[in-house]
Amino acid sequence: MAVALHPHSRYHQAALKRLPDGSVVIDALSRRRLQIKACLQHTQTVRVEPGDTVFSLAIRLYGCPRLYWVVCECMYRHDPFVPLVVGSTLTLPTAQGLRQVREMEV
Repeated sequence: MAVALHPHSRYHQAALKRLPDGSVVIDALSRRRLQIKACLQHTQTVRVEPGDTVFSLAIRLYGCPRLYWVVCECMYRHDPFVPLVVGSTLTLPTAQGLRQVREMEV
């Protein structure tokens, strides 16, 4: 039996996983990529400075280190502890873009 989400659901393009107990959940990585795609309507360019990490960028840009995953996803990184390249330029969502995604989730 195929499982589909309602076409108006914000997750209708997300990948679904069927668990061993038969229940169906939305794949978290797929969900995050959809969130990032929505955020990228409002972007900013950030230059990596000496000492920057994905955590320090999340604090500087969004006021919260727990949003490090936004920086990682935009860079297609899975490991937040890999050092950033000083002088590189990143295109990241603005705080406004993240607020809009949070409003969509309410």
